[in-house]
Amino acid sequence: MTNPYWRFSVLSLGAAIVLTAVLSFWIHPVLAWLVVINLVAVVTYRYDKAIAGSRRMRVPERVLLLLEAVGGTIGAAIAMWLVLPRHKNQSPGFLTWFLLIAFLQIAIIFAYFYFGLAWGSLSTI
Repeated sequence: MTNPYWRFSVLSLGAAIVLTAVLSFWIHPVLAWLVVINLVAVVTYRYDKAIAGSRRMRVPERVLLLLEAVGGTIGAAIAMWLVLPRHKNQSPGFLTWFLLIAFLQIAIIFAYFYFGLAWGSLSTI
């Protein structure tokens, strides 16, 4: 049997890379990546929820968190809280990591725009 970490990581990230490459013909590559990785995150979370309770191999939590970490935070949040039945929002360990990654991404975006724009304006003086 294949390692579930490799199996689901390669499937989800591979699909995201291929779809991003295709979508990049029409929109900016960064925007294409964000759209695709969020769609892949929603599909992966929903797939994991759909097979929960069956004998099929579940998607490891590390893979779900990896999808969030590489840009799928919005899609993961939608799959966790806005789509019924809710998924993974009862697990304290998973939720802690989820929120930590989300806050870290918000801090990075804030720092980029706040400090990046401030430093950029200083170089024009």
